[in-house]
Amino acid sequence: MTITVPQERSVAVVRGYVDDPAFDDEVGAALANRLVGVGAAVPMRLYDVGSPPPDSPQKDDERGTVQPTASTVTVREAAGGAWACLRIEGGDRDGEVIPIAGNRPRYHVGRGDWHGDSEAPANDLVISNGDRFISRRSAVLRRAGSGLEVASLDQGEFLVVVQPDGRRIRPTHARTGRVRIATGDRIELTDGERQRVVLHVERPLANHADTEAPRTTVAETAVTSASLTSMEERDG
Repeated sequence: MTITVPQERSVAVVRGYVDDPAFDDEVGAALANRLVGVGAAVPMRLYDVGSPPPDSPQKDDERGTVQPTASTVTVREAAGGAWACLRIEGGDRDGEVIPIAGNRPRYHVGRGDWHGDSEAPANDLVISNGDRFISRRSAVLRRAGSGLEVASLDQGEFLVVVQPDGRRIRPTHARTGRVRIATGDRIELTDGERQRVVLHVERPLANHADTEAPRTTVAETAVTSASLTSMEERDG
């Protein structure tokens, strides 16, 4: 879902609401109420927030040509429901891309097939086959609202989330023990010295259906009438 707000100064405000897990809970509940029989099967949502580009269409009124004043929502459906992809840089799986469907409450991340000893669950996301500085039970990704959070397990403080602005956050040092991740972030796993594997959090592969023309659905109505309206009222 792409949310376009008319004024650039409002982008950070709206993005703050969207990043709150409670926002997506409200959207999911609104959709479930409108789509009879769907219930918990409502697809996962991923949100982009931005302002119109400088060359976007304008409208004319008695005051002359002005930019749009209403927020808009565009909905695209991704094939397979992929939330994102992890592109691996470094290690023995360098260059491979692992899709994250976003349809599970958690994903086990680590080296090899097993998430720890033989009694442990399988790794859902195998980021290395044999790099010894990557723990078998490296981390876990958990659903959080419209996105995911990462918690470091046996990788400890040698797992760092690097945000696009360069900010580096260790989940082990965060108050909750978890860090929210978004497309554009990087997850670095190291040996504390020179060896490292970097997981680039990227959009789903280009051949997914979200590259098609936008489609307006009941989701747009639910988001616009319920959550966006409440955000604008709170923002004043």
